[in-house]
Amino acid sequence: MNKRLVTTLFGCWMACLLLGLQQQAAVAQSPGPLKEFRFRPDGDLITLPVRMGNDTLTCVLDSGATGHVYDVSLENQLGTPIGEVIANRGLTNEVRLRAFQPPEVFLEDLVIPANRPVVTFDLSPFREAAGCDMRGFLGLPVFEKWIVQLDFNTGVIRFFPPGSHSREWGNILPLTRTTKAFYVKNLRIGPITESFLFDTGANGQIGLMNHLYDRLEGGGQVSTVRNALSVSVGGTFTKREGRLHATTILGPYSHEGLLVETSPVNKLGLAYLSRFLITIDLPNSRLYLRKGRAYATRQYPDMSGAHLLMQEGKVVIDLIDDGSPAKGAGVQEWDEIVQVDGKPVGDMSLASIRTLFRSVPGRLIRLTVVRDDRQIDLSFRLKEHFDLRREGATK
Repeated sequence: MNKRLVTTLFGCWMACLLLGLQQQAAVAQSPGPLKEFRFRPDGDLITLPVRMGNDTLTCVLDSGATGHVYDVSLENQLGTPIGEVIANRGLTNEVRLRAFQPPEVFLEDLVIPANRPVVTFDLSPFREAAGCDMRGFLGLPVFEKWIVQLDFNTGVIRFFPPGSHSREWGNILPLTRTTKAFYVKNLRIGPITESFLFDTGANGQIGLMNHLYDRLEGGGQVSTVRNALSVSVGGTFTKREGRLHATTILGPYSHEGLLVETSPVNKLGLAYLSRFLITIDLPNSRLYLRKGRAYATRQYPDMSGAHLLMQEGKVVIDLIDDGSPAKGAGVQEWDEIVQVDGKPVGDMSLASIRTLFRSVPGRLIRLTVVRDDRQIDLSFRLKEHFDLRREGATK
């Protein structure tokens, strides 16, 4: 072989080798997260410690919120209102919210972006429903500034600088953006293909607008298993929850027998999203998905029939379903639960109690309740299907 040719081939080989090493080094040197925070991956809402002045506030990460929302108790710190914002415009539950200039708030040393006015609302119904002292919702501006990763395997949320990427984040799916929200495209449920709001502020399942839910139910592709209560800015409303008899497909991922619920908009809640490692790169309109530990888990709705609230630090029965296991065991509205399976409720979050009530059909649940200053021991077995009538449904 010609010596010059050998030298040329060797040079090309070395150049390719060096290029490969540089690419590997670039991947290895890809910046890590700016910050990491822990959250409870047990069906609870994702909360973050937000610093406003000298106060540290518990705020929910809510990708379904156009902007940031703070509790009315913080209005003195926000200053003078600059106007009003109408939520649920055009609907029967339209609500007017006071608007303020965005305050300077931080996640440790990260400045939380706010490129639009913030609004205030009485969040006490949300605190009662969630069982935590939430004082705000962090909305879309957070996702517009950073790449946000939700690791439900470890219960960690990570914030990466724009431009970060990793092959380990999984498959890429397109996101559709508007000025108010972002959506996952082309999720298919049986004969229906729609875009779905990506909603980290909802701890429910896949939400379907009523006409789509009715279409599936009329075609025998969903069976309603319970009615549930949901809290929104527009108030408390009743929703239907059902078990699908159709395949759900999102990109390369498919599931059978998922739970769905009625919703004012099509949306993906945390109960569905928790099946994945999720990385949201909204600046580039990309969603990365990788299978998580809960990917193939069969989830259940509440199987007790007891609707819980946290009021003044106490877990109380707000409403109870007729025909439900809890009703049959003698549980009554406004009973205060003090122990679950022998464990004091002070050692449990409201979300963990609800998770227990959704665990597996046939499981024996033992409650100790306080009623009229008397402690009463009650027990029942969880049951997925029961009479869906409920007392107090017009609350």
